Amino acid sequence: MTITQRPSPNHSSRLGRAVTLIVTHHTASRTAEGAIRWLCDPESRVSAHYVIARDGAVTQLVPENLSAWHTGPCRWPGDAGPTRSLNRESIGIELVNRGNGIEKFPIDQLVALSDLMVDIRKQHPETTIVRHRDIAWPRGRKTDPSDLFPWDGFWKPAEPTVCPTCNGSGVYRQEHDFCTEELGCPHCEGSGKMPASQPPKETP
Repeated sequence: MTITQRPSPNHSSRLGRAVTLIVTHHTASRTAEGAIRWLCDPESRVSAHYVIARDGAVTQLVPENLSAWHTGPCRWPGDAGPTRSLNRESIGIELVNRGNGIEKFPIDQLVALSDLMVDIRKQHPETTIVRHRDIAWPRGRKTDPSDLFPWDGFWKPAEPTVCPTCNGSGVYRQEHDFCTEELGCPHCEGSGKMPASQPPKETP
């Protein structure tokens, strides 16, 4: 995929921390350019690794080996421990969206997000994908991405699931009049498993 570079000065070292999270956000802005300028402004003290415009254009602001400043105080659900920033172990992705609960997320944007997550997980296969609203503390401090983001069904867990077409065998059997032909399953490309990512669904 094509990624435009717009380096932001707002970053810091990961201090040796491994990337374990991909955090999704919305920009709460009208335009991608406005969001990028804000995330590149040293006075804003915020940034993200990537911004995805409504048309699916992807811009990288911070290299993945550095921390972007996007999580703020966080706590895992059910965790009674102290709050902390998760910047050092996460990659932040901003989706251009006003975040008003009215604007939908276009299909081009969701496809680009899915493709980007696949690329990120090639380098960081142990990552968990979360919404900012799920980890921001106190609860309710953040609402991004908005309720119109198609979270359920958009991204499946990291572990691949068994392919339903071949039931995990990787073989597709095609019945003919006098024989049965065994082919590599076209659904999973013979692996027997479905990939972790699923095609994004356009919001209704």
